[in-house]
This record gives sequence, structure tokens and C-alpha cells, in this order.
Amino acid sequence: IWDGDNSPIRLPLHWENFVLVDDCTWDNGTILGTVLDADDNSRIQGALIEIHNNNNGEELAVEYSDANGNYSAFIDEGEVVVDISAEGYIPYQSIEEVTAREELYLESFLMVYAPDYDPENPTSGTIGGRITNAVNGSAVSNATLTIRRNRNVTEGDVVATTTTGSDGRYSIELPLGVYTILMERDGYITNHFNVAVTSNGNDNWNATMNPDGETVELGELRVVLTWGQYPRDLDSHLWGPTVDGVGRFHTYYVDMSYYENGTRHAFLDVDDVSSYGPETTTVYDMT
Repeated sequence: IWDGDNSPIRLPLHWENFVLVDDCTWDNGTILGTVLDADDNSRIQGALIEIHNNNNGEELAVEYSDANGNYSAFIDEGEVVVDISAEGYIPYQSIEEVTAREELYLESFLMVYAPDYDPENPTSGTIGGRITNAVNGSAVSNATLTIRRNRNVTEGDVVATTTTGSDGRYSIELPLGVYTILMERDGYITNHFNVAVTSNGNDNWNATMNPDGETVELGELRVVLTWGQYPRDLDSHLWGPTVDGVGRFHTYYVDMSYYENGTRHAFLDVDDVSSYGPETTTVYDMT
């Protein structure tokens, strides 16, 4: 009697996991992470996480960090702007890329405590660190560091610039807050890292640059491990199935290369035992 065109009970409904939903979420992704105090890494509860589409400004999610400072959001794929704020802390933004049907664990959101902060007359702090070669740990001198406000911002208004010395070190005074530092130098791949400037200062904002002659090819993977002054020694381990799928390989400071049939498939370049790193592992064939 009734067909799909004239049925009086035909309704446009969408169900997912036996739950009625307004929109299809098949292509959504998840971002999750932790909100921390930039001075002591204590976890911040109740931080407000507001996420908008970076193209049209559409609000995608509003979340709060829990008692452990953790948060998560299930949102549409694409480039998003994340606004982070908490009582007594300087608010800021972060640019992130969400991938469909994947979980993206973000670098911790560091927040600068400044309850009396006046953006018209800001208090300043000093940061510094060392830029090193990701492959061998040597100093990268004469690198240009371009600094912009907010996190993961590599274009637009520049707050300040500086260069690294012969030992790869830099130091600069900036208004309190969160910044992106873009690193550029001939012979190296341009890269960036995020820093938080507090009134207590921090001279251990270190980063690494890949030589452009060591470019990772399609199908390869490079993992760079860096850390702070303590512990002095932190070890990088990589393990997984062997090429034939029968056994498992393990590269670390005792056995730094994995060879199969005369071909090197993974290599740990240096075992750093004097703080900071880097320890860099390259996988030459991800298949």
C-alpha cells in the first residue's frame, strides 16, 4: 500500500550505535590532552576549552578540564581554533588539525598564572634554550627564531625575532603568555615549537631541527626524543614486528640498528646521557 515516496510515517532519522543523533559523525575525530600550570606542571581543573572551525568560526565543542586537568572533544575533521582559559591565567589560542576517525593527543596546554595581568601594561619574563641538530645533537648556530603570540601560529603578526649563538643558545625577554617560535636556517628544515613565558623565567625551552639533507622520505618515520635537565639520561626504545612477521626487533642503546637481509630498517643515531637529548630514531620502511 505504501512505498518509500508516499509513506505517511517516513522520517529523516539518523542512528549511531543505537542512539538517535542530529548529524552524522562518521568523519569526526577526537582531540584530547591535559591543561597544566606552566611553572610547576600542576594540573588545572575547570579550564574552559572552546573549539571553533578555523574557516567559518562555527562552534564545534565546549569542554572543561576535569580534576586531573584532562579534557577531550569529539568534533568535525579539519583545522580548528582552540581557546583555552581559566580563572587567574592568561587566555590564549591554539591552532590544531583534526583528522577523521582518529584520536589526536595534543601537547599539554601550558597556562601562565597572572591574576593581575594587564594586556595594556604587561609584565615580562625571560626565556631561553638551545637549538640542536636532531640527527647528531650538535648546536645549530645562526638560526633565525621568529616569535608569534598563541600556540602553533606560524604566520601573521611577529612579536619579536632573535638568533642562536655559536653554541645554539638563545635568550629573549617577552610579555607573559604563550608563543610559537618558528626556527629557520639554511641547510635545515623549517620547524616550530611552543613556549610559555612566566614571571619565573625558563632557560630550558630547547628544540631540534632536521638537516634538509636528512629529509625523511615518503614511507619513513623519524622520532625525536628530547627532555629537560633531569633525568640526565632518558632512553629511546623502538620495537615491533620483524620484516618477515615472525619475530620482533628492538632498537635502543645496546643494539642501535635493526638489519634484515642486509638492509637497515631502523636506526638510533646517538645515545645521549647528558640531559636534554636529542635521541633520534629513524624507521626507513613503515611497511
